[in-house]
Parts: sequence; C-alpha cells; structure tokens
Amino acid sequence: MPGVDKILGFKIEKEQIKAILSGLRFSIINEDDEKKISVKVPTFRNDIEREIDLIEEIVRIFGFDGIPPVDNISLALNKKVDETEFEDSIRNKLVGYGFNEVISNSLISDEKTINYDSSIKVLNPQSSEMSRLRTSLLPGMLLNISRNIKIKEDNLQLFEIGQVFSSNKEIINSFDDINENENLILAISGNRTNSSWYQKRRLLIYTI
Repeated sequence: MPGVDKILGFKIEKEQIKAILSGLRFSIINEDDEKKISVKVPTFRNDIEREIDLIEEIVRIFGFDGIPPVDNISLALNKKVDETEFEDSIRNKLVGYGFNEVISNSLISDEKTINYDSSIKVLNPQSSEMSRLRTSLLPGMLLNISRNIKIKEDNLQLFEIGQVFSSNKEIINSFDDINENENLILAISGNRTNSSWYQKRRLLIYTI
C-alpha cells in the first residue's frame, strides 16, 4: 500500500496489512491493481475517520519493534537566512528617530481602495468595510492620522510595514495570479516652526 509506505517510511507487505485489518474486524470490500485496499469500518470504531487512523492501527499491531533501523540519515545543512532581520533593523532605526509603529487592517472598503482595477475582492467579506485587500498602506495610515487628530493628537510621527496585494490577471485562478509585496510608509503630521514668524501645519507621507 503506497500510502502506508509513504507515511511510515518502510514497507509492510499487503497480505500482512490485510491480516492486521481483518484481525481488527475491518472488512476488506475492494482491492485494485495499484495495491489500494478499501475497508469497511466496524460500527464500534467511531474513532476511525481518516486514512491516517487506519495506518496508526496497522503500525500499532505490527509493533514498533518491527520497524527496521535506519543506517544513514542525510540532512541538508543550508545557511539559515533571517528574513525578519532587515525589517527589524528598520523598525529599530525609525523608533530611534521618534516614530511610532501602527498596524492597519489589510482589508478595506471599495471606496478606500487605491488602484481599484488591480485590487482583489474578498469572496465572503464580513462587512462592506472589509471587502477588498489593500493595494497600498496609504488608506490605513490616513485613517490612523485622522483618528489621532480627532482626539487632539496633532504632532505625529508614524510608520507601518505591511503587505499589499494586487492581481496580475482579470480572473484569479490561483495564487500565481496574485502579487504580494511588503511596503513601508512614513507619515509626519503637526506644526513645524522654521522661525519666530513662520508656523504652518504640515502633513508629509512617504511610501516605499
């Protein structure tokens, strides 16, 4: 049985498997040339639901002492790349410059979608406010700034690192039709004074 061999990593003869299953009162109802066996589960074994449950029963009766030893094990020792190292270094530098990190929802409404034609619609959205995947970090950042200004927090230095999504085909058939990229957005909001006579509210946003 290919499934048993693949899961266990060693071979148990088909006739021995049939004998084990019959001894456990599983009825053999079908066999084919590909060494597949179909069995009927007895009514008192309601714990057997999947193929892996049958394999566990087979190896339990077969006995762990019967498992052949493995003489050689080969492992590929490739250098591990910490994919978060660069991202964490950016976070640390921005926090050191006085920025605060924000995290926005990656689901947005139709009205807030940038690059609407390439945006991806959610099949079963929880609400109209979460109907599409964001194509930019800008809507979420503007929402964070708006909420802070409403509670009189005007002087802000914010950043966000997050994923944005877009489709590269009109009809999405697989994940290959979806682009996913990590972006960085910086926002500075508040009053800036260049001299005693110059004062003006500023809002600067940079996206990378």
